[in-house]
Amino acid sequence: MPSLTVSFLPLQGPIIELGIAFPRQPQTMRKYRALVDTGAFRTSISPAVVADLGLPRHASGLTDPIGTAKGPAEAEIYVAEITVLFPGSPPFVIVQNVYDFTPLPGASFEVLLGLDIICAGKLTINGDQMTLELP
Repeated sequence: MPSLTVSFLPLQGPIIELGIAFPRQPQTMRKYRALVDTGAFRTSISPAVVADLGLPRHASGLTDPIGTAKGPAEAEIYVAEITVLFPGSPPFVIVQNVYDFTPLPGASFEVLLGLDIICAGKLTINGDQMTLELP
């Protein structure tokens, strides 16, 4: 399995670069900084990413209740193509629902990489190093 190892950033955590695109249109992919967030069940994107790519809302048009550090909230659902980039190896690509979130002021990331993708592979944390492996 391809792997990616990064160091934890002080007060931020492990940050990786992800590609996000309009579903099934890889030529629209743009790169964004993502926090690997083991406390997030679902991968989430900021409103800036939604606007930047013009991502479509889920066909249902519904919102989904989610738990956040600030308590319960309603999240809008979008569809996106997520690409985890591995140096020297083929990327991991999946089209799936993603949820919106508002990053805290000063955050250095626009995406939360959640357990919905992390659990497709293996995550190892050793001291201040994190290694993510995906098929």
